[in-house]
Amino acid sequence: MDDNKKQIIRKNYSLLIFIIMLVVSFIALSIGLSLFLGTYKLDSTSQKIYTLSPQTVNLLKKNEENLYIKVYISPNLDSEYPLLSQYSKTVLRFLEQYKNHSNELLSLEVKEVIPYTASEKEAKDNNIRGFLDKSGQNNLYFGATIGDEYGNVYTIPYFEPSRQNYLEHDVTRLISKLGDYTPPVVGVISPVFGVMNSGQTFDTNTDWAFIEYLKNDYEVRHLTPTSPFIPFDIETLLLVNPQNISKVLLYAIDQFIMRGGNVMILLDPYSETALTRTGFSNPAPSGMSAFLKNIGVQYQEDVVVGDSSLGEKVLVSGEQNQVKSYPLWFTLNQSEINPDNPLTSGITALNFKSPGSLWIESSALAKAYPLFLTSEHGGQIDTKTVRRQDKFEILQDYRQTNQNYYLGWLLEGRFMSFFDAEDNSMGRTAKNYLPFMSTSINDSKLLLVADSDIIETTNWNLSSLSPEMSVYDFVPYNNNIDFIQKSVDYLTDNHLTFIGSKNKIERRNNIAQNIAAQNFEQQKETYAAISQKLQAAQAEKEHINKQLENNEIVYSVMIIKELEQLEREIATQQEALKQLNYQIKEQNTKDSKKIIILNSIVFPAIIIALITLLFWHFRRKDKKQAQRLINEQKDA
Repeated sequence: MDDNKKQIIRKNYSLLIFIIMLVVSFIALSIGLSLFLGTYKLDSTSQKIYTLSPQTVNLLKKNEENLYIKVYISPNLDSEYPLLSQYSKTVLRFLEQYKNHSNELLSLEVKEVIPYTASEKEAKDNNIRGFLDKSGQNNLYFGATIGDEYGNVYTIPYFEPSRQNYLEHDVTRLISKLGDYTPPVVGVISPVFGVMNSGQTFDTNTDWAFIEYLKNDYEVRHLTPTSPFIPFDIETLLLVNPQNISKVLLYAIDQFIMRGGNVMILLDPYSETALTRTGFSNPAPSGMSAFLKNIGVQYQEDVVVGDSSLGEKVLVSGEQNQVKSYPLWFTLNQSEINPDNPLTSGITALNFKSPGSLWIESSALAKAYPLFLTSEHGGQIDTKTVRRQDKFEILQDYRQTNQNYYLGWLLEGRFMSFFDAEDNSMGRTAKNYLPFMSTSINDSKLLLVADSDIIETTNWNLSSLSPEMSVYDFVPYNNNIDFIQKSVDYLTDNHLTFIGSKNKIERRNNIAQNIAAQNFEQQKETYAAISQKLQAAQAEKEHINKQLENNEIVYSVMIIKELEQLEREIATQQEALKQLNYQIKEQNTKDSKKIIILNSIVFPAIIIALITLLFWHFRRKDKKQAQRLINEQKDA
């Protein structure tokens, strides 16, 4: 190879190195800038948390109406709640995807809410819920309204960070309700529990959390256990833990099914919910065994089933207090749940407590689909033993049978009536003024689950309950409520979009957010201690004020001094929180500046110096080569 070619290759090599160095320098500079301009572009989560699901994309593509999402947010979230501020940025970036996939038919507006201004009044008028700032006032906001051009509006009062894996589900489901959506009617009969308020004057029952969930999408109607017939406008009936069900009600349910009504029955040989809510549990036969047998379903009421491989760890009192696996309380995993049925697809965890079992006889007329069952490590125990509530005794008497027990079935098709046309033993019932149907005139769906405890709030929800909560504050830790919602959707043939829970979000923050999280983590214990003192003082002050309002106590010198002391304590802790937030913010600024300087000045300077040295090196080498050639020519 001649010298000219070598020089060309050397120059090209130098140019390549120069280009590589420029690219590296550009990346370093970009990292510095991204500290405050970080936008989420890459979704690396296992379940594509920040990538809209196909259901949502299809919904947006098919939409032909003008829609909007308006986010109400306090501008001082960053100083008040740094981590919530980070989550708010994540939510806003995620909502931008709805706009981007909407064919320009969905607008996204972010409205800053300033206390005591028209913006705050607008937020409150739209039911955006305020929450406490460090001064103890409900002056902070982070929620949204979702609506259309026809005046239909739905509200998410507050974006609960702990509910982040339901973010797409909540937003998409509300969008799918816009337009001419009419809530289907769901009837609820609960002979044992007051799962919802009946609307009667002296009824003090409050709606259970699952009822609130259903009311968000449906008209949920309370029916009494003495109902002689099921009203015609009810599309789906939910029967909760029937016990000693009357023949009148059984006939009403029977004829509801005959005319094409859909029913979900939550059976239970032993209700743990009754024990936790009332302090005792005295289960009685459901009165439905013969009825179920007529349609080909066997339900054994005197046996509770369990699973030793999936049992929950509990403290067992006996000869020695020990933590043991309690097989009657267990959570089914994905391998025990049918992934191919529309009711259970995407369901990966269902919590059960002391359930029964169901199995289908070969004589069943309708099509039967299994939904979930125990693992091969199933077992059983007599209900009478469980009723004694002695876990040590239960573990001693529990029989490991190593077989699967079915806990849920879906039956679809036509059924034969349990009753006879000549049966006149029920007195005045629907039979007196509605034609008796001995067989189905329309297809029906019958969903059977051998445990009513799946709807108990504590068996699926982690958040604490308060009167101002909405369904968007609940934090499910399994798929119990997802299963209930999907089931009612399916039984009512409701086409609202269901996304369900995605796995816990593994949020990918920009560098500034990582710095803030790291600095906050270092001060987390101090932050929590101050917040706890502040909340305790505020709660005590509120308690005393309520006692004064209700005339439980009267103003006195001692009460006034106590209130003044609490005011001073609140002010002290508020000031301490402000100081701590200031320290965290200052540290964030210092750390960010260091990285910006490193990436914007130091690293580029080093790269430029390296490039200069390389050019100087090659130039010196070229000079030496030229001098060598000159010397060789002189010698020649």
